[in-house]
Amino acid sequence: MRRISTTLATIAVASAVAVLGPAGTASAGQGCITPAEYAKVKRGMTKAQVQRVVGSNGVQDWSRRTGGHTYEERFYSACRGLGGAVMTFRDGRLNLKKAAW
Repeated sequence: MRRISTTLATIAVASAVAVLGPAGTASAGQGCITPAEYAKVKRGMTKAQVQRVVGSNGVQDWSRRTGGHTYEERFYSACRGLGGAVMTFRDGRLNLKKAAW
């Protein structure tokens, strides 16, 4: 299950990069993430805590409720070059993060 989640997160990062293109092409207000900010973000943090670290809410990729839990995935584009980070929240707390720089 963990391998599938990791693979899906990696695919989501690659897909989001393909759609958004280089950093700076994201819509105004979406902000960006640096590798240093990414390193500060830890599992269990709330969306508000992540926003304070990154300075952005990112872009919601999807959201669903299943098994009594709410899951949400957000994409944060890289501040320089291609890439970015995908973060999955479970019940409002960071559950999984993946990045491609």
